[in-house]
Amino acid sequence: MDLPAVVSRDEWLAARTELLTEEKALTRARDALATRRQSLPMVEVTEEYLFADEDGTVSLLDMFGGRRQLIIYHFMFGPDQDHGHNSCSILVDSVGHLAHLHARDTTFALVSRASVAKLERFRERMGWTVPWYSSAGNRWPYDFHATMDESVAPVQYNYQDADALRRVGKPWYASGDWHGLSVFLRDGERIFHTYSAFERGLDHLLSPYNYLDLTPMGRQDGIDDFKLHDTYTPADLAGTATAHQGRRGSVATNTTPVEVAVSFIEAFGSGDMDILASCLADDIVFESPRVRLEGSQPVLAAMSEFAQVVQGVDIVAALGDQERAVVVYDMKTAPFGTIRAVDYLVVRDGKILSDTLVFDTYELRKAELAGSE
Repeated sequence: MDLPAVVSRDEWLAARTELLTEEKALTRARDALATRRQSLPMVEVTEEYLFADEDGTVSLLDMFGGRRQLIIYHFMFGPDQDHGHNSCSILVDSVGHLAHLHARDTTFALVSRASVAKLERFRERMGWTVPWYSSAGNRWPYDFHATMDESVAPVQYNYQDADALRRVGKPWYASGDWHGLSVFLRDGERIFHTYSAFERGLDHLLSPYNYLDLTPMGRQDGIDDFKLHDTYTPADLAGTATAHQGRRGSVATNTTPVEVAVSFIEAFGSGDMDILASCLADDIVFESPRVRLEGSQPVLAAMSEFAQVVQGVDIVAALGDQERAVVVYDMKTAPFGTIRAVDYLVVRDGKILSDTLVFDTYELRKAELAGSE
């Protein structure tokens, strides 16, 4: 990373004071937004949803635990998976002691489609005390838009239907399990749905992000680069510059177009947003079969989104000349399998000016057609 400028204490104080003005404005705006959120109208929940935990069958009303409010986190853990999703686990790690919520008449709970046995094993492994319920066999995750399957219910993720998700270049959200959070209020035995949020609408609940945003190095990697807290190695936790040389978070220093292109593709496969950002020209133009984007920030945001479903890339071939590079690679994705892709890039002064992506859309189309049947 590029180090911040070194200045005198007086210069630092002037810059810090200027930033403080913006921080205070953001705090006031956030307070105003919270007030608007609390004033949203609500919808009565009349469906009799039944869940399961280690003690048996549980109703939605039971999940309140006698309190007025209930926050449910839709945790990504499907019936065919062996453990919970990393990013969802980071959020639960961030919850803290539940007594603070309980004292304010609020219950926090998790819901997933995995079996009770799997949920309990993973909860014990993680050391969590948060109540966790299985929604296996009911419509809950579909009705509250945490599981997308058009054969069960119309797709809607983050308030966009399947067509809208495809138009904005996020077709992967049109199928499978995704994270989200829903809030409910109880009035006697009547239950009301008051709020739901998805995607980056939950970023502020991730305490590592909140702390890292205060530091010069920032978040460093994408959310999927966080690991389950019991899988970090000593090298991951070493915390020295030497231990981190060559690992994620370092900035690309390659100079030839082919080297930049390969570094860019490999960073995409590993979810290393710092490397990706360091490769992009400010005015980059990105084109794919699904979307055209201009500017480094929109491109980085889109790639960050798609990187959540990419499990890795295998470079097949890379070649180029003084300003151009072509990279052929296999992209391994969770929902669509392995997709063969080709990037044609124009690179100048170590920065990518344009990237035209071509990939085999067969698996993608097949998944979309299956979802529409």
